[in-house]
Amino acid sequence: MGIKMNTALDSAGIEWTAEIYSKGKGTEPLRCSHCSVHVTHQNAHTRERDDKPYLVSAYFRLLPGGHHAEGCKHAINDKVKSIANESTGLFESIRNGQYRLRLVMIRDALSELSKKATNSDEKSANGSSKTFESSRGKLPAYINSAKRVLQLRALCDEDEEIAMYLELIFEGNTTVPWSHFYFETERHLDAYRNAIRNTVQHPIALHGTVKSKRIGIGKNQTSNVLNLTKNKYLADANDPEIGIGVEASVWCESADWLAKLNTGDEVVVFGMWKAKAGEILASSKPEQYRFKSFITHKLSLWPALATQITRVS
Repeated sequence: MGIKMNTALDSAGIEWTAEIYSKGKGTEPLRCSHCSVHVTHQNAHTRERDDKPYLVSAYFRLLPGGHHAEGCKHAINDKVKSIANESTGLFESIRNGQYRLRLVMIRDALSELSKKATNSDEKSANGSSKTFESSRGKLPAYINSAKRVLQLRALCDEDEEIAMYLELIFEGNTTVPWSHFYFETERHLDAYRNAIRNTVQHPIALHGTVKSKRIGIGKNQTSNVLNLTKNKYLADANDPEIGIGVEASVWCESADWLAKLNTGDEVVVFGMWKAKAGEILASSKPEQYRFKSFITHKLSLWPALATQITRVS
């Protein structure tokens, strides 16, 4: 639990990196390099994406029920407080050390920025929400704050760690579970289902790795696309011979937004994702695959700002 840590100290005060540590090398128990809370080592392991194994690097993590000391660089509550204090209007303090983030403000900011990008003088036909300050400086600041929150979530093991300190609210006081907002790579199918079923959409964030990027494509060679690595196909609940998968793509008018991203980079991309249902296609080599047919659903996003795409360090 908690933020994944690259280093830890053993009982003799020797600092170890997660990459080279293994049980027995140091004198346990281990503790955080910046406070006294006990931690444990998580070995490197493999997961599957795009029907291929990939390596999850080793890291140190908190023991169940453990919490970093106040002021520790790995303390989630301090980081949430710092983001909230620098983002006037977007966050609401609800109790000691706990805050609310209003997703409707993020949605409306994205909508307003998209309209400005298309036509700076265009006004919404049905009126825009007044839940945020409509100024040029404020809107990007909201998106940047959301980006910082997502960077923090990406460094955590589980939703519960950040949910203890930051609650997500949509319209009115409707609570949005973190599991309906932040979708790790293994849960892109859940993200698709969330987007296709909800009549009222709120922003969602997809975590994943870059599979490829293509610059200067389309009829006028002015579009650019970032493709995320696809998950392993899963069996359809109604027909186990059909495999279901999701392809997620991010489309940008500016190639500069993708310039620093490379194949294999870990990213989080958030915004108003669009979902499109796929069609059943027969397998070209049924003797080689588990499934006789496949359905590939699509998730796509046209970000209004480059900061909607962030690389996770």
